[in-house]
Amino acid sequence: MKRELRKADLVANGIMYAIKDDIEWACTLSRREATVGPGTSRVSAISRSTSGSIVIPAALLGRPVTRIGDKAFRCCRELTSVSIPNSVTSIGHEAFYECYGLTSVTIPNSVKFIEDQAFGFCRHLTHVTIGDVVRDIRFSEVFYLCPLGSVAIANGVTGIGIGAFGGCFHLTSVTIPNSITSIGDRAFWDCSSLITVTIPNSVTSIGDSAFFNCSSLTTVTIPDSVTSIGDSAFSNCRSLTTITISNSVTSIGDSTFSDCNRLASVSIPNSVTSIGENAFWGCGLVSVTIPDSVTHIGKEAFSQCSELVFMTIPNSVTSIGDAAFCGCGLASVSIPNSVESIGEKAFWNCSNLTFVELSDSVASIGKRAFSHCGALTSFFVGANNSRYSAVNGLLLSKDGKILIAGVNGDVTIPDSVQSIEEEAFFECYDLTSVVIGNKVTRIKSKAFRGCHGLTSIVIPESVTSIGDLAFADCSGLTSVTLPDKVMKIGKRAFWGCSSLTTLSLPKRFRETVETLGLSSSCKPVFRD
Repeated sequence: MKRELRKADLVANGIMYAIKDDIEWACTLSRREATVGPGTSRVSAISRSTSGSIVIPAALLGRPVTRIGDKAFRCCRELTSVSIPNSVTSIGHEAFYECYGLTSVTIPNSVKFIEDQAFGFCRHLTHVTIGDVVRDIRFSEVFYLCPLGSVAIANGVTGIGIGAFGGCFHLTSVTIPNSITSIGDRAFWDCSSLITVTIPNSVTSIGDSAFFNCSSLTTVTIPDSVTSIGDSAFSNCRSLTTITISNSVTSIGDSTFSDCNRLASVSIPNSVTSIGENAFWGCGLVSVTIPDSVTHIGKEAFSQCSELVFMTIPNSVTSIGDAAFCGCGLASVSIPNSVESIGEKAFWNCSNLTFVELSDSVASIGKRAFSHCGALTSFFVGANNSRYSAVNGLLLSKDGKILIAGVNGDVTIPDSVQSIEEEAFFECYDLTSVVIGNKVTRIKSKAFRGCHGLTSIVIPESVTSIGDLAFADCSGLTSVTLPDKVMKIGKRAFWGCSSLTTLSLPKRFRETVETLGLSSSCKPVFRD
């Protein structure tokens, strides 16, 4: 066995070298301590060809080894096991990065800090034991993309850092001790085999994407200690069927539970005041009770919850965001007196929606808020609403000049209406007949698109403008006559009208008729 070199024996660029157990070790020295390494992207603290098991010396050049430096063993791909002495208190950045051969690591009780990507990309590391005095797995991606099967975090660790166990796709269970106060952003991101996790009462915050794409996770209980749940914290957890949210949580962040398509029910506690954008997007929710503490429902908060058939909006809510309930299975909606604004496409494509009640307080309804609702039969608007009204079951502006949303059945549009808004009757499949009032001047884009049951329509002489795709996909229409006053016909206005055989229109459109999307069986008739 070769002797250990003294401090002055071999020095290069501030790095000292010592030989122990036939291995040459690079180290740096302080007055009283030694650090193994640091290494670089090209050079490690030992030869990268070193294979098998190694024991890190407890002392080098007469000083105790207290730190494994940054990149100290980076890319030592032939190492299968490493014994870390009890003298070590910290493990540096990328210390064992891409040590592909490592299968297990025991981190001694002396270690207090493990820094970012310390064991990142250790592709065969299946088992880790973390000592009970570690205070913080404090930087990012400490065990990133390691195939760990289980992790036991000892009592004493206070934080799980950004991406600490991200991409550990073999991880099935994790024990989080009562000492942990925070679970960092992406801490367990993409741990697709993680089935269960118990969050202790010590945790106060769960970071953004903390459990994102934990696709095997079935149940989660968030304890009363948690006050903050980050954006996308449980997004894409597609096996999650049960979630319990603590009474101390005040807001549900953006995309927190988005795409949890097996989550059938959720109890939102009275402590919550806002529900973020996409919070429950694409969930399998059947019913939701929103507590009367909530004042705002964010953009797309419940969008694409196609199984959601029952939902009560409390009197505390003042605003409903864009597309908040887009694509839901709701059969009816009652908007309470507290709501002042309804965003664009808020209930767009709610194909089972038959009835909508709007209170007196609603002052703003975004474009296409109730478009693409193919089963709608009636709107009701409070008599004291200053902005909107309902006539013949149709949603109109207060003065009756603008038709905002239509319904199915046999419809008569009041003579007060001057404009039929964009997508007003979009995919009202059971619209069988419509009488358009003689003051209408504009039929906007997609106003009657997809009204398959409509077999005929009389467009009054008052109409001067017809928007793009205005009658597209009206497959039942057989003939249409456009009035002489029409000055504009939008692109593909009659596209997909497969039964349309005759279109009568002024001769001024002879040069542009090809833009209307007529089928080959339709013959345009031009009038002088």
